[in-house]
Amino acid sequence: MPARGDAERSQALLERLSIATQAAGIYCWELDWSTYALTWDESRLPATEAAAASRRHFGVELGSDLFKWVHPDDRQAGGKAIEESLARGENHVSFRYRLVLPDGSIRHVQAFARTYCDAAGKPQRSLGVSWDVTQEVEAAGRATRDAAKERELRERLGVVTQAAGLQCWEYDFKQANLVWLDYVSGDESGGSASAQQAGDTLYASILPEDELELQRLSDAALEKHEPMISARFRCRDPDGTLRYIDTYHRFFYDPRGQPTRTLGANIDVTESYQRQLDLEALSVRFGIATRAAKAGVWEWREGDDEVWWNDNMYAIYGFPAATFQPRLSVALTMIHPDDLSVAEAAWAGALQQATDMHVQFRIIRADNSILHLDSVAAVVTDPHSPKRRLVGIILDITERVGTEQRERLLQKQLREASHQSGMAEVATGVLHNVGNVLNSLGVASSTVQARLKASQYDRVERVAALLDAHRDSLGDFLVNDARGKHLPQYLSALGAQLKKDTEGLQREIDAISGHVQYLCDIVQAQQTFARVGGTEEAIDVRELVDTALRLKAQDLEGMDVRREIADVPEFMADRYKLLQIVVNFIGNACDAIAANAPGPRRMAIRAQVVDGQLEIAVDDSGVGIPGELLARIWEFGFTTKTHGHGFGLHSSAVAAQQLGGTVAVVSAGAGLGACFTVKIPLNVASHSEREALA
Repeated sequence: MPARGDAERSQALLERLSIATQAAGIYCWELDWSTYALTWDESRLPATEAAAASRRHFGVELGSDLFKWVHPDDRQAGGKAIEESLARGENHVSFRYRLVLPDGSIRHVQAFARTYCDAAGKPQRSLGVSWDVTQEVEAAGRATRDAAKERELRERLGVVTQAAGLQCWEYDFKQANLVWLDYVSGDESGGSASAQQAGDTLYASILPEDELELQRLSDAALEKHEPMISARFRCRDPDGTLRYIDTYHRFFYDPRGQPTRTLGANIDVTESYQRQLDLEALSVRFGIATRAAKAGVWEWREGDDEVWWNDNMYAIYGFPAATFQPRLSVALTMIHPDDLSVAEAAWAGALQQATDMHVQFRIIRADNSILHLDSVAAVVTDPHSPKRRLVGIILDITERVGTEQRERLLQKQLREASHQSGMAEVATGVLHNVGNVLNSLGVASSTVQARLKASQYDRVERVAALLDAHRDSLGDFLVNDARGKHLPQYLSALGAQLKKDTEGLQREIDAISGHVQYLCDIVQAQQTFARVGGTEEAIDVRELVDTALRLKAQDLEGMDVRREIADVPEFMADRYKLLQIVVNFIGNACDAIAANAPGPRRMAIRAQVVDGQLEIAVDDSGVGIPGELLARIWEFGFTTKTHGHGFGLHSSAVAAQQLGGTVAVVSAGAGLGACFTVKIPLNVASHSEREALA
């Protein structure tokens, strides 16, 4: 009976152990090394509970077929682990393997086995337990992936903060501790000694008034439980340099509304701030330049009716800037009917051929006044938009056109006066002088046109397009992009060029005014001569020479001109005739020097009193005159120039004779230059005469 009782207790204990292990998902098994048969402990759990427990291991269902479902890479794992343990003199071992279940899912199994051997050390059977550790393995995998992801995010954050030039920090309200973060250092706390030192140095250099303002903004935000503030403060470096810093604060509160910590970031915007100031200064200079040149600037986008105008455009078209919305349709209705087709053709041609547009037309304003306009425009393409733009300038040339019309009227009047008086030769000489002036006017007008075509205004538009293209990342563009870094220097140079262009245009306009006045003098002098024989006035020879040089300024560009004017008192003479002679001499010298290219470009003008006569000489380094032609140089219609008519020098000789003087020319020969001289009696003006003529 005792033996039977012990057997029953052992059986009961075995059943309890089996139930406990299977309920915990632990399975007992035995491997017979002679047959490689795998036997699992039969479940003592109720059927439903046993089925639920077995789903965590699949050992009972698979039985000896378990080996078929072991992952190919793990099929030798158990046997190899047991053999290695026996080789070490150990009879127990722990190993892990994977099961690939029929549905394709993978389970991870942990096993522990004890192996029994015969007297020769050959394994006979192994007793073991195994349990499913899939959840633990997957949790460890997720933890590893999360750690790797966190490192990757920290690395990315470090790259971003470094690329953006950000200084990041965190403030703990409970500890009253400020930590400067360094996402690149690898320190889990986010900080480093170098980052801390750099941050402390920055805050120590904040201007006191800005530090107080930052504190005020922070206190106000905390009082209202606001989540974020942004501000700008200034720092003074040890060398005195002032830097501008943008700062952003993100506040965190506990459930009671008390602040717990603040995350912040600072970025140095000194360079972009300075560029903004430079851009504003350039805009001001551009406005001044366009106002000085009275140039209207406009922009139109393809397919739109609205047009952008600057202030000068409103003034030109006669509309109030405060209330009028510029529209293309309105501008077109204002074009003179006779000029509308020309303007529309130029507009369409520029868009079709993507070329610059240049057109002149008239507009009729609301007050019925008519303006003559000169418009130059360029087609601008935007890579971010299919719509093209026309950007251009408009100049009011009404005054210039009026001057040209008056010049044509003066020429007509001159021809009629010459014809009526029967002085054909004199009229020819006058027309020659007028033609010279008109040539100079043509050159000046062409120069103005060339300067307008070469205008730098379109570059301002390209800068605006560039800034517009990067408007969403303007700070990054100005700080990191090679083009953005050079933009302030480029804008400064462009402003200087615009100013230079405006000054050049003003000089050309002044030259045109001088030529027009000279034309008036020519006509007035000829009309006076035809009636009463001419008038005399007090003349300053230095001023006379300067006027002649100014009238021929276009031809004198790039030439070395020397003035040798002696102390000559004011004298009485027909100013127009003497000016005509000097201008003709200078023009003749310019032609001779041009024909002698690439020889030296030198000219000397001398004025002195010789034997009681005023002597004015023009000496050039030009092509020279052969000796056999010197005697004919003053003849009417004789010329050595391919483009000449033989009127200028002849009319100069006639004018000198009318002044009671003479002309002369000397030349050492071809290629050796020439010297033209006029001598007239020096009739010194008395004080009373100068007062009367003043």
